[in-house]
Amino acid sequence: MSLLTQEITFRDLEGGDLARLAEWLNRPHLRRSYQFEPTTPEAVAAKYGSYVRGDTPTHSHLALLDEAPFGYLQCYRIAD
Repeated sequence: MSLLTQEITFRDLEGGDLARLAEWLNRPHLRRSYQFEPTTPEAVAAKYGSYVRGDTPTHSHLALLDEAPFGYLQCYRIAD
């Protein structure tokens, strides 16, 4: 399938996504540049759970390629 026929969409991060996010954060390329120390699903739930619940002004999303998650992004005000 050509990339031109694939659809990229976004959806809000959900509680069920946190284990996947923990796995992603432990990948070698993210450990080199973003998540320097190993993390656990519990630590990810503690940090990102507030985004899922809407307790903070940060909006978190998953990027989907033909409905399959492939990336994470945040939207937030720099002042916050």
